[in-house]
This record gives sequence, C-alpha cells and structure tokens, in this order.
Amino acid sequence: MAVMKKVRGTAQLFATTGMAVALMGGAGTAAFAQDGDTEAAPADDDNVIIVTARFREENIQDVPIAITAFDEEAFVKRSIQNLDDVARLTPGLSFEDFTGGFATPVIRGQSQTRITSLEQNVSTFLDGVYIPRSWAIDLGTINLERIEVVKGPQSARYGRNAFSGAINYVPFKAGIEDRDISGTITGTIGDNERFDGGVRLNFSPTDSFAMAFSYDRSTFDGTWENDHPFADIDLDEGTQGNVGGWDNEAISASFLFEPSDVFSLEASYNNFDVENEARAGQNNDESARVLNCGSTIAGNPRLFCGELPEATETSITDPRNIGVYSNTDIFRAAVNLSPLDA
Repeated sequence: MAVMKKVRGTAQLFATTGMAVALMGGAGTAAFAQDGDTEAAPADDDNVIIVTARFREENIQDVPIAITAFDEEAFVKRSIQNLDDVARLTPGLSFEDFTGGFATPVIRGQSQTRITSLEQNVSTFLDGVYIPRSWAIDLGTINLERIEVVKGPQSARYGRNAFSGAINYVPFKAGIEDRDISGTITGTIGDNERFDGGVRLNFSPTDSFAMAFSYDRSTFDGTWENDHPFADIDLDEGTQGNVGGWDNEAISASFLFEPSDVFSLEASYNNFDVENEARAGQNNDESARVLNCGSTIAGNPRLFCGELPEATETSITDPRNIGVYSNTDIFRAAVNLSPLDA
C-alpha cells in the first residue's frame, strides 16, 4: 500500500506511566559538573543553542559530539511538528513510522533488522526518561523546548540501545527568575479545521523556588477528502470527515527547589493525550483491479506493467480505522548534589 502524506502528523505515545529518580553525589557529581575549560554560553544569546546531551548545559559548538538541535524558534520557523520533520532537517537521520505503531528512526544507516523489534538502535528520551517502545517515540513538538539528535555510538552514556545515537526531548519546566511571573500564549488558525493553542506560566515567588504549568492542544481535520459513504459518522474513536487529522493535548506541571548552590530538588509531570486518525492510502494490488500483466489467477493479472497510477486527491477510508490513540503519563523527580569547590 502506498501511503500518501500532505500534512505530517504529530505525537504518537505509549499508554503507560514512567518514573525516573536520580541521585547524584560523590563521584557521580563529577560526571555532571562543568568542564573547567568549557564555559556554558548564556541562554539569552540569540546565536547560541544550549544542549544537555552530556547531562549539563553547554554551547552546542563546544560539545565534541555530532549533535543537531532544534529549539522553539526553529519549531515555528521551519514548521517542525513531529519526528518526520526533524529527520527532514537533520543530516544522517531518517525516520518512517509506517502509518502507525512501528516508528523507526535510523541514524547513519544503522537500522535494525526488523521494524517490529521492540528495541532499536536509537534510544529516545523525554526529560531523561527512556521511552522503550517504537510506537511511543514520536512525541511531536507541543510542550517541548528543544529536540536534540545525538549521532554516533552513545551506549556508554545512554545505554546499549543507543548503538547508533539518541534523541532527547527537552520539555518546558520551571525556572527560577528573580521572584517573577512570566508566561506565553500561542495560537494558530488554519484551513481544514486547523487550530493550535497553548499557554505556559512560570512563577518564582522566592529566590529558591519556582513552579510552572503548561497546556497545549492541536486539532486538524486532515487534507485528504474521504469518499467513504459514512465518512461523517460520529464515532468516539475513528476517522471522521477528512483523512489524516488529529486531536492532541499535552499538559505539564513542574517545580524546582534550589536553596543553595550544592543542592536542588526538581519534579515534573507530563501528560500526552493523542488521537491520530488513519492516513490516506492507495492500494495498487489485486483488490484495486489495477494489475495488468503477468500470470493470472481466476482471470486477474498478478503483476503491473508501465507507470504506476498517480495518487488521487481523495481516499476511501473506513471511518472505523484509526492511527494511534493513547494517553501517557510521565513523572520524573531528581535530587542534585554538587560538592563545594576545594
């Protein structure tokens, strides 16, 4: 079946709860400390992208690893909506989700032997939490501050599944901002019932405590017309109206407590509610009666000769078909300890 894409979809997630608790102290702290000869560039420099691929904030130009990173400004300017768009703009990265649950990122051609394998050669993380299944790795870009693609073997840093590289999703989280409250409101309106809206708030009542909240929603009806006679039927789960639409929500809450330079406590919660419709498709097989040469079965040819038929502007998709429907909760907590300089 040929899969036709006019607008790339968004998040595809796993319906489980993940938790990661990190305690760094003693020798573990040294691995997270800033190198003496590498100064992290200030975040307010418009020409600098800060990455955390080595578990500390660094100027991407100072990291001796091949990294491609996209921040929120790049999401908007380059119309990045999902991992398919990231791969389109990242040298050495390719991605195919095979219309549903077999998402497969490949870095530098090192692909796994089966797309149905539970584990892959590229590890994917959200805020340091490993996402273990292929159908869960395409998180989209709503509620994210940055996406980092780390290329080359990273097993020593990220684990054995990072044989060819890793993908890091960095979500919006609380930040201490001198007893201030800040926030942003975003929105997009387009044709085919396209609507995106989001709000983010960060509140820092003291010099040592901050909390943040965000809500994002993206809806779209799709661009391919569905010629099925029941295309407009109202179903709780299904493909209604056009083909290839979605209705995705993301909610996050986080806090940061940093009473001193040597101790900090942080926690975050992220929820992703994803409803992706089926995509448009065109079958060039026996059932479509387009085969025209070769041996026959019951009078029907088994092969096709000549140029393949061009993709049509419409699709016939059963409204009961769906893409990915999931609801995901991810909780993360971390205690950070850093020894005083001698």
